[in-house]
Amino acid sequence: MKNEFKLKMDLQRFALSGLREPIFTQENVDAYMKVEPVGPYLGDDLFPNVDQDDNKIEIVKGGQARVPMAYVQAFDGVAHKMGREASAEKIYERMDPIKIKMSMSERLYFKYAKGLINDIFTDQMLGEVAKVYKAIKDKIEFMRMEALSTGKVVLDEATGYKRVVDLLLDDDHKAQITSDVDKWDDLENSDPIEDMLRWVEELGLEGAWALTSTKIVRLILRNKNVRREYYGDQISPHKRLTLDQLNDYLEGLGLPRIGTYDKYGWVEGKGGILTKKRFLAEDKFVILGSNPPGETQRTESVEQLKGNNIVTLEDKIAIKQWETSEPEMVWWKGAAIQFPVLSDFDNIFTATVI
Repeated sequence: MKNEFKLKMDLQRFALSGLREPIFTQENVDAYMKVEPVGPYLGDDLFPNVDQDDNKIEIVKGGQARVPMAYVQAFDGVAHKMGREASAEKIYERMDPIKIKMSMSERLYFKYAKGLINDIFTDQMLGEVAKVYKAIKDKIEFMRMEALSTGKVVLDEATGYKRVVDLLLDDDHKAQITSDVDKWDDLENSDPIEDMLRWVEELGLEGAWALTSTKIVRLILRNKNVRREYYGDQISPHKRLTLDQLNDYLEGLGLPRIGTYDKYGWVEGKGGILTKKRFLAEDKFVILGSNPPGETQRTESVEQLKGNNIVTLEDKIAIKQWETSEPEMVWWKGAAIQFPVLSDFDNIFTATVI
C-alpha cells in the first residue's frame, strides 16, 4: 500500500519499548482506515446504531402495537380490559461482549525487535490492527443478517459459548418451502412469482424490496414459469431474462424489486481451519419495507471505558495494544458490545426457498 497518509507521532502515547515514535495512535489508525477502509457492510444501513446506557437489549414485542377495536356496550356496562399486547411491551436481554485478539506476526516482530522501523513496517503493523477491527465488524454483520433472515440470533461459538436470542418475529412472517417441486431450484415446476404474490397478499406486506443471494436470482431468471409469464408461451429457451427486466415486471405487479448480497467472512474452527461463512444465507429470500428493518443496539465495552492503550473506531469498536515479555510479543485485542434487534416487524418476511 502506498504511504498516502501522514503519521502524527506522539511520544507519550501508545509507545512500545522498541519504538522511538509510536505507531498505534488514534490519529494514525484513523488515517490508515480512511486509506484502507473495511467494508462496506449492508447491515450498517439496514440496522442503524442506537446507543444504550448499559448492556441490555431492548426488544419491542410485535413491533407496532396491534390494537384491538373497542366494544359497543350498554350505557352502564363495564369497559372491557384491553390485552397487554396493545401496550407493545418491552422485553430485555443482555448484550455480551464480542472479542478477538491477535499477536503481531513473527516476521514483523523480528523487524520491531531489531529496530527496523520504516514506512513499510508502519503500513504492515496498521494492517494487522485493521484485521482485528474487521473480525469484529464481520461478526456484527453476520448477526445482523441472521436476525433479518431467521428472526433470531444463534450463538454457537468455538469458544464454547452458546446462546439463542429470539427477536420475536411472528411465525407467519417466516416460511420454508418443503416440497421439492415447489423449491425454487426446481426450474420446471416451482413458481417464485406466485409465491411472492401469496406472501405479500396474505400478510399485507408493504414490500419495498427483497434481498437474496445471486444464486437465488439466477434460479428465478431461469425458471420456466417465470419466463413463460414474462415472455409468453412461445419464448425461445435461449433468450435470457435479466434482473432489470424481472424487477420492472415485479414492480408492475406490486411486488418488491430484488437486490442481492453475497459478502462473506471466515470462521476459525478447531486446528485453526478457516471456513467461508456468508453473512446472508444463500437459500434465503427476505422481503423488506421502506424503513430500516432493525437497529444495532450498542454500548461501550469495558476496554473502551478503561481507556488504557486503546484506540476507538467511530462505530465504538475498541482496539487495545500491549506487549508481553513471555512470550515476547505484541498483542492487539478488539472488543465491542453490540447486538441487532428487529423493529419493522410488520414488513419483514423471510423464506427458505431451496
